[in-house]
Amino acid sequence: MEAWSRIAKNGLDFWVCNPLLEHCGAEALFTTRKGGTSIGPWDSLNVSAKTGDRVADVNANLQALMTALSIDPGSVRGVQQVHGVEIVNPGAELYPTVSPGADAIFDREGRHVLVTVHADCAPVYLAAAGNPALLLMHAGWRGTAAGITRRGVALFTREINCSVKDLYAAIGPCIHECCYEVGTEVAQAFADCLGDRCREALQVVPTPAAGARTARTAQAAGDKHRLNLAWANRVILEQAGIAPERIFENRLCTACHGSDFFSHRRDGGQTGRMMAILRRTEVSKREEGRSLL
Repeated sequence: MEAWSRIAKNGLDFWVCNPLLEHCGAEALFTTRKGGTSIGPWDSLNVSAKTGDRVADVNANLQALMTALSIDPGSVRGVQQVHGVEIVNPGAELYPTVSPGADAIFDREGRHVLVTVHADCAPVYLAAAGNPALLLMHAGWRGTAAGITRRGVALFTREINCSVKDLYAAIGPCIHECCYEVGTEVAQAFADCLGDRCREALQVVPTPAAGARTARTAQAAGDKHRLNLAWANRVILEQAGIAPERIFENRLCTACHGSDFFSHRRDGGQTGRMMAILRRTEVSKREEGRSLL
């Protein structure tokens, strides 16, 4: 079985990570842009009203999403994403009324449906076999380089008192090196963050007549780079101690696949958002059949 499969429910398409479901009882989902109400650059399943889209259309999209997945909106928890490293516990807030200033949500009891929104940044999901705890992260380049992924692994293992070897991780669709040229600031940040393994995620695009470069010498020479955000997060997860065979990345690039995904980079900022969703299968079963209206 493939690590990630595409499924359809009520006319909406989702990607689901099969190993997290099999080994941890955790449903890691990622929406596409198909099946919604929005028009124009938000066509069609845009889940964020902060993009310029009509609020009525976004609300209709969210309702369709909650219905398709049998989610009680009262169980949903989100964050006000700021491209940082803060991690919060679920409070009383309901999506889209969200808690301030964070990019990750940790739920020790696994009682909530965790959500983040994306348009190129990587969703990173953490779960453990035999434990209900869940962690969902929004990892853009700033948050990744600043350490949100590494911080998430440390918090998870500390809070539930488990070994990092017990963790499973998934990385959803995000922007890849084929479409993500970055400048010297970003290159230097990842050279510092990834250390000796930075070349796995950061490709040098040399200036004409340039010789062989490392990430650091290329930065000094003013060369451009291409960043694979998914692989950068994989490297960090491995460096934090998660076994490589327990990390499952979706290798689709959000910028390449315009018919499936919104992309901030490709669309020049005027675009919609997809949603990453993480929940226990027990929550899914508990909510089935409940009215959402």
